[in-house]
Amino acid sequence: MTPYLVRSASPRHQEEMRARALDAWRVASDIVRARWDLYSSAERAARGAAFAAYVAALEHEAAAADELERLSRPLLAEAA
Repeated sequence: MTPYLVRSASPRHQEEMRARALDAWRVASDIVRARWDLYSSAERAARGAAFAAYVAALEHEAAAADELERLSRPLLAEAA
């Protein structure tokens, strides 16, 4: 097996990745709010689909939050 060297990203690249992840989380959070508004005002016949869209948005927001947390670990370790 050939060993591969893994080089960590530069601090600037890491910060850009965190900034993109933060933007992605903010967009996902806005979508959650919009989906909740749609669900809460939906007619009875549309509530099931509106709720499913809300849950999907929540799952997407959670994934974005997980990615932001993963990319923020080095900062948290430095602060400790």
